[in-house]
Amino acid sequence: MKPYADDHDFRTRWYKVQQVAKQNLIDYKKQELDIDLNVNALFDVQVKRIHEYKRQLLNVLHVIHLYDRIKRGDTVNWWIVVC
Repeated sequence: MKPYADDHDFRTRWYKVQQVAKQNLIDYKKQELDIDLNVNALFDVQVKRIHEYKRQLLNVLHVIHLYDRIKRGDTVNWWIVVC
């Protein structure tokens, strides 16, 4: 993209494309999670398939986290975590 760094028209179009993509993400998050985000905020999004062994590891870590919470007596809003 270095050749386009000084191209004002390209930078303008690139900015507009970014803003549209960010607005689409904001609309999706609003629909799915009912949260409001600012289109002018900086977004860092990673989309990647998690391999089965990583999912298994994350599940084990979650079980350890839940066990730790039980041991500490931290069961407030427990139904949110378990679901």
